[in-house]
Amino acid sequence: MEKGRRSLFTVSQFAQMCGVSRQTLIYYDREGIFSPQVVGENGYRYYSHLQYDELETILTMRDLGAPLAEIRSRLLEGEEGGLLRLLEEEERHLNREIERLEYLRESVRRKRQLALLAQSHPPFSPWVERRGPRHFLLEPFSAPITPASYAQTAAVLSRYCRAHQYGQGNSSGAGVSRERLEAGDYFSASYYAMEHPAPTGDEKEHLEPAGRWAIIHHRGYYDSAWESYGLLLSYIARKRLQIASGSYESRLLSADSTRDPERYLTRIEIRVE
Repeated sequence: MEKGRRSLFTVSQFAQMCGVSRQTLIYYDREGIFSPQVVGENGYRYYSHLQYDELETILTMRDLGAPLAEIRSRLLEGEEGGLLRLLEEEERHLNREIERLEYLRESVRRKRQLALLAQSHPPFSPWVERRGPRHFLLEPFSAPITPASYAQTAAVLSRYCRAHQYGQGNSSGAGVSRERLEAGDYFSASYYAMEHPAPTGDEKEHLEPAGRWAIIHHRGYYDSAWESYGLLLSYIARKRLQIASGSYESRLLSADSTRDPERYLTRIEIRVE
């Protein structure tokens, strides 16, 4: 008996070895999930070192969120492959959760970039900078444009991009077509747009080639953006530049940054030649 006892452990010893509490082992024993291998004549209970793997399996299933009743069903009532199926299910769940968290992380990263971009230039002061190829997803507005139809169109594109995980965290905004800009009509939007950092191959995608962009930061609510459009188009004319694309708006600072609409900051960009 003494030789055999060397591979046996008391409840406290086995609990310490396995990194669980003594109460956990007692509870598992009471629930008929995991019991000591030996009960001595004196009523003392002893676990074998051979039971370590069995307990590890139970703890793994517990950590994966399986209720005790399911653990009992899968393992202790003889269901073959119970742990394997649980692991496969949990792996699928974790993969979905990882995708969700990566999407959120990219959203946070992009919002932080937009907040920094808001500080790069003062409002109402146009400038030109060179940008590489850019990819936008567009949703055209239906005439006549009303506040309700504007919101509905923006919501349609937002839901579409979210469903396809496009443009996570990228700011979106309205845009005016090249034809309207050249005609001096920048009071009504032509489409709602969201930029994506890479090609998507989507039917809604529009490519803007690399080139120079005339840009201005507008401060104020969106319905006052026409003021900055006028400034930007005058700047383009003074610089003897040609309009090469429609405009794109990006919300740098909005309701998630300030409660005062007059402090909203919108970036307006037009590709020029």
